[in-house]
Amino acid sequence: MVADEVRGLPIPVVAVLGNHDYHSDLQYEIAGELRDAGVIVLDDDGVVVQCGDKKLGVVGGKGFGGGFAGKCASEFGEREIKNFVSHTRYIAEAWKVALKEIVADHRVVLSHYSPIKETLEGEPHEIYPFLGSYLLAEAVDTAGADLILHGHAHKGSEKGMTPGGIRVRNVALPVLGRAYSVYCLNCSDDMLLHEH
Repeated sequence: MVADEVRGLPIPVVAVLGNHDYHSDLQYEIAGELRDAGVIVLDDDGVVVQCGDKKLGVVGGKGFGGGFAGKCASEFGEREIKNFVSHTRYIAEAWKVALKEIVADHRVVLSHYSPIKETLEGEPHEIYPFLGSYLLAEAVDTAGADLILHGHAHKGSEKGMTPGGIRVRNVALPVLGRAYSVYCLNCSDDMLLHEH
C-alpha cells in the first residue's frame, strides 16, 4: 500500500484521495491508514507546510466532474443531475474558501479530477465530463494559486493552464512515465524539472 511506501519519509507528504479510493466506500479507512503513516490527507481543505524559510500552502481534495464551459452539465432537470453539479460546485467553493484563508509564500492545489480540458487531450471527448470540471479552475482562478496538480486522466497530456493563467500539470503516472516530477514554483513558464 502507498502508506508503507511513504511512512517515515523525512519530508512532509500531502495527498488527496481519488475515485478508486471511494469505489468501495472505504475512503475514510484509506484516509485513516494514510494519516497513520504520517500523510496529510486533504479533503477540500488546506495545510501550510514549512519549506526552509518559505511557507507552502496546499489546498485540495478529490474534486469531481461535470465538464467544461460550453459543454457541461448544469443544475437543471432531474434531481440526480442537479446533485452531480452541485457536488462539484460545493467542492469548488470549499477550495476557494481554503485558498483565501491560507497564508503562505506559495499556494498549490491538489486534485484528482482535472480543472481544465487541455490536460485531458488524448482521452475520448465523450468522457471529459467524468474527468473534471471547469468549476474547479474557476474557483482557483478567483482565489489564486501558483500551480494545480491533478491525476485521473491516464491518457491525457501533462501541461495546461487555467483561463486565469495558473499552470496545471496532469501527474498521472501513465502521463508522466516516471514515478515523480519536481516542480519549481519560482521558475519561468517551462517550470518542469524532470527527476526520476
